[in-house]
Amino acid sequence: MIFLLLWSVSAAGAQDLDHLARGPDEEAILTHVSALSGASWAEVGDRVMRLESRHVAHADNAHAVDWIAEQLDAVDGVEVWTEEFALGAETRANVVAELAGSEPELPAVLVTAHLDSTASATEGWDAEVDPAPGADDDASGIAAVLEVARLMAAEPGGWRHTVRFVLFNAEEVGLVGSEAYVADALSRGEEIAVVLQLDPVGYNPGGADLLWFSFDTVSAQHADAIEGLALDLEDDLALPLRVDGIDEAAIGGDDRSDHYPFWQAGIPALHFASFPQPPEYPTIEDDLDVVDPAFPAAVAGVVAAYAASVAEAGAAPRPDEADGTRACGTVSSHRAPVSAAPLAVSALVWLSLARRRPSLRSGTSR
Repeated sequence: MIFLLLWSVSAAGAQDLDHLARGPDEEAILTHVSALSGASWAEVGDRVMRLESRHVAHADNAHAVDWIAEQLDAVDGVEVWTEEFALGAETRANVVAELAGSEPELPAVLVTAHLDSTASATEGWDAEVDPAPGADDDASGIAAVLEVARLMAAEPGGWRHTVRFVLFNAEEVGLVGSEAYVADALSRGEEIAVVLQLDPVGYNPGGADLLWFSFDTVSAQHADAIEGLALDLEDDLALPLRVDGIDEAAIGGDDRSDHYPFWQAGIPALHFASFPQPPEYPTIEDDLDVVDPAFPAAVAGVVAAYAASVAEAGAAPRPDEADGTRACGTVSSHRAPVSAAPLAVSALVWLSLARRRPSLRSGTSR
């Protein structure tokens, strides 16, 4: 077992993660957030429209699902589908995109955000008809996930682990979409190495470039690893983003985003967010002006690099590249079956090399 861990560190540590951290397109982030928040026109199928709200009670929620699926379907090499779940007497859908790993028996890496929005703090707001731009919460997270998907899909060798990008619906009404996803994953015997939940990551108060994440006991090793990776990237690339973790117990729990059902199931998950929240949250004023696109771009770079360190670079090109062709994603309305896999060791490649700041877990500042 010790040999396996050391081999994993050595193999994954050899990856060049710098280009992933540099890779996010700030202009693409801005374009995505603008379309998702209704600040600009969005092409949905053969329609051009404004997504006024992504709240589950609003008609545009379904259009947002379609728009996100179409953006992911445009990424070469991914398979895209939607997963419906019950919401009262109705149904809503999560959006899932997958980069198949070369060793499907290994646990998957999930990069996630929530797709719905709310403006519940606006006096007199009507969820069925009124706007809920949700530019920071959580169009910023969606845009970052789309960039991570683009970057990871572009790697010519692919990944040993499957990498899955999930946009959960109905987060704002009780984490309904993520609870449904976790229940289905457990019933399928699906193994998950780590979940990286981005919610929200667009507000950059005072240009502080400070990204917080929370973790629980099961996720502590991933917390150590990503802090070490972020420090290395900060040193090597002079990236301004500072990444600090805090134990969920130190803040009295963190049960308000889609990482939480994974925690309840004993699955490692990290919840990334900027802090404090903007004064516009959660109102109709959470619009494009709240978001600093350079910030979610930087977040996407660090998350892509860490997801890559866990997913591990593949030893050979993906099958769609072996014959010189490129596969395009396929949108479908159901989840393809996933075979049960034995739990494998996650490659926490930076853990042994992490240069630690004094820990918030002990009450001191970093």
